[in-house]
Amino acid sequence: MTKRQDNYNTIAKTLHWLIALLVISLIPLGWYMSGLSNEDPWYYRAFDLHQTLGMAVLVLFFVKIAWMLISPNPKLAGNLARWEYWGAHIAHGLLTGSLAVVPALGYLSTTTQGDPVVIYELLEIPSLVELSEDATDLLIALHMYFAYGMAAIVIIHILAVARHHYIKKDDTFKRMRIWY
Repeated sequence: MTKRQDNYNTIAKTLHWLIALLVISLIPLGWYMSGLSNEDPWYYRAFDLHQTLGMAVLVLFFVKIAWMLISPNPKLAGNLARWEYWGAHIAHGLLTGSLAVVPALGYLSTTTQGDPVVIYELLEIPSLVELSEDATDLLIALHMYFAYGMAAIVIIHILAVARHHYIKKDDTFKRMRIWY
């Protein structure tokens, strides 16, 4: 384990922005898919893309956790009010948890009828469990509602970053950005 720094390191920043790009892509893609019928040819294209990006998020979640164990994140800025400090910890915890829970629920809801997740015919992730149709419907609903919750936390996170950068004019955003 290495010593904590004041800023996030390049690997942490890269993981953050890759995951952010994927999540910010997955949310509207999921909403788009939910408005399509199963007969629409775009439904299956969107579904394949959604599954692929979702599995990428899950893999990157595990890489992120491994990296955090090797290279701990820096402490939060010292100029935070008590409510900001706890809000940041809670939001980061919920976001990190969502990176595992939402894709895992998506995977489970897709595979409970025995079908594997197929990533563009290059990779098959097998089904782990077969469940009833009612259980599958519950997993689909949980995936959707957890994704809505994640979307709300992402919006709050973005607004908090904007507040720090534009109103408080502190270095919170600068610590995570990958450009200068």
